[in-house]
Amino acid sequence: MGLAENRPADGPYLSTPWPEVRTLPQFPNRSNEAYRSPPFPHVPPRTWRHARLALLAAASGVLVGLAGFTFLEGLDWATRTRLAHDKLVWFLPLAGLAMGLAYHRFGGRAGGGNALLLKEIHEPSAWVPRRMAPMVAGATVVSHLFGASVGREGTALQMSGSLTDMLNRTFGVRREDRRVLLIAALGGGFGAVFGVPFAGLVFGIEVQWIRRLQLRGGIRWLIDRIRGGARTGIAPEDRDTDEARPVAGDDLADRSFSGESREVPNARLLAAIVPTAIASFVGNFVVRTLGHVEDSPARFVGAITAPLLLKATLIGLAAGVTAVVFVALTEGIRHRTNAIVTWPPLRPFVGGIVTLALAAIAGHDYLGLSLHLTDEAFAGELTSFAAPSWKLVLTAVCLGTGFIGGEVTPMFVMGATLGAAMGNVLGLDPALGAGLGFAAVFAGAANAPIACTVLAIEIFGIRFGLPAAAACAVSFVASGRWGIYHHPPAGTATITSQARRGYRRFRRVASSRDRPTPGTVPDGR
Repeated sequence: MGLAENRPADGPYLSTPWPEVRTLPQFPNRSNEAYRSPPFPHVPPRTWRHARLALLAAASGVLVGLAGFTFLEGLDWATRTRLAHDKLVWFLPLAGLAMGLAYHRFGGRAGGGNALLLKEIHEPSAWVPRRMAPMVAGATVVSHLFGASVGREGTALQMSGSLTDMLNRTFGVRREDRRVLLIAALGGGFGAVFGVPFAGLVFGIEVQWIRRLQLRGGIRWLIDRIRGGARTGIAPEDRDTDEARPVAGDDLADRSFSGESREVPNARLLAAIVPTAIASFVGNFVVRTLGHVEDSPARFVGAITAPLLLKATLIGLAAGVTAVVFVALTEGIRHRTNAIVTWPPLRPFVGGIVTLALAAIAGHDYLGLSLHLTDEAFAGELTSFAAPSWKLVLTAVCLGTGFIGGEVTPMFVMGATLGAAMGNVLGLDPALGAGLGFAAVFAGAANAPIACTVLAIEIFGIRFGLPAAAACAVSFVASGRWGIYHHPPAGTATITSQARRGYRRFRRVASSRDRPTPGTVPDGR
């Protein structure tokens, strides 16, 4: 079956319908017996399989590190050029139009973005397009060159997924191993671009797992193993659901391959830990070896007190609300723009015009990555609530109208400036509040509180772990189920639609109270 016969994930630039998928393609196009036969007869199949995954994850990490270094250097060049020639921002609408035309003409499934990668992990249907990596990298550099308020993490994840699937295609990786390596690609891309390999490991596992967590079954399986090591199995109600395994017969512990039944819950994630760690650490090592090192704020060395933890939870609550507003505003702008502007290439053009109008009011500090705002927040020089508000609005407009880039770095800026402002209100050191907000906003928007806690520890030190965990946990709970990587399925009421519905219900109730009851005489008559 040709890849052109597969239906792509929905994306902002897909305008023509693709044929329905009738059968899932085989990964690879060779017999399972040939693939499952190890080249070394005396090596157990399971051992050879995990060794193969480790080698492919290391190769993926090298590719991701090389691509990530090139991308980060290009991004630095684009930022320096824009700051040196401020008039470039006036060409943002034209840059958006050119970007939209390129994706409309050549993008195809590459326009699916991060949603396509997550879909291919859980519901494999076709290879990730090889053109996704160069297209998303080039479009992101162009976006930053002309001042779009977007990030870089989304680009890193898409580059990593595209390059890793190119390896999968080259070496004929079978479908379940491909899914494990795509998980590793998420962690490798995140760890390499931000210089946080431990957080990259946790992020790759957590970001595509959090809604499929089968905690009760996992705990019961672990207790049974500790008690006697017996293969007692899991109660039917504790097994992974069909939602967790949407493709039948595609489990890691497939009896026909490993000789074991499907008794380990979330087995694919257990197998992905080592490859994800390898990809993340190798990618980060390559980027650092080539000379790109991220600047880190000062380490936290203060004492952990109860008032500090209480203030951390309050900052986490504010961060969770900010995450909800950002996700809802971005999705609302995207849906409204798609409904009004029917020709996809014109949407970034309109977004560029709106961005310039907002920048004329707020200033050019909120264009691009705006990392200087983060530096000012950590220095305690920026404690205004206007900074996170303007950054949120401009980022939502750019992403909602189709500019290419990520969400994470702008959310780091929102979080740091919000935390500094909250710290100033709560009587907390603004730099400490900036660190808490830095991690907590992303934790709520990405539904990844563990990864963000680990990220905070890597950046600010081990003593920062407890307050960061409190802020990230509260933000995760306050932000709800859906986020930047987990969108509600079609037909599910979104936050904005629920708000509109609640407002209409409130209006009906208020108007009914003002109307006189039939059979009664109004007062004053």
